Amino acid sequence: MILLTQHARGTPFDNSINGFVATETQSAIEEAKSAALGLAQWIVSINRNAIMINNNWFGRNELMSNSASYVFNRATRLISLSWTNTNEDCSFDLEFYKNGRETTKIYTYEVRLKTMGYIFGLSYDFVAGDYLDIKYIDQGQNASDMGLDIGMTAI
Repeated sequence: MILLTQHARGTPFDNSINGFVATETQSAIEEAKSAALGLAQWIVSINRNAIMINNNWFGRNELMSNSASYVFNRATRLISLSWTNTNEDCSFDLEFYKNGRETTKIYTYEVRLKTMGYIFGLSYDFVAGDYLDIKYIDQGQNASDMGLDIGMTAI
């Protein structure tokens, strides 16, 4: 019996009609995987239906303020943030902590005299089991009835 084994790295791949860079099968598989992971994105919404007070923590909502803002169930990258509230001309900071309140602060988002805003281009990585806590720091007029949308992508 003759056993013929062919390896993906040695198998040619025709990239002339699909936009791939790869010219052999193994690299094409890796390229497809990277492209697919880049497409998996989602938004986590966190709401607070009350006036924000200095040093308040965001749980999933005001009834769960003592819980983590978000617990990660897979390798994830935090990529964006948008927010809105009902009070005009608010000024505050949002402090982002990884795996514990007041432990590892990874980012501070500063808001000055706005009722809504957003930021893209964030890049903070988490693994399954990590969690995120978000703290409100008052810098003037308090926000009220606030909503946060946190954008994430798979890594």
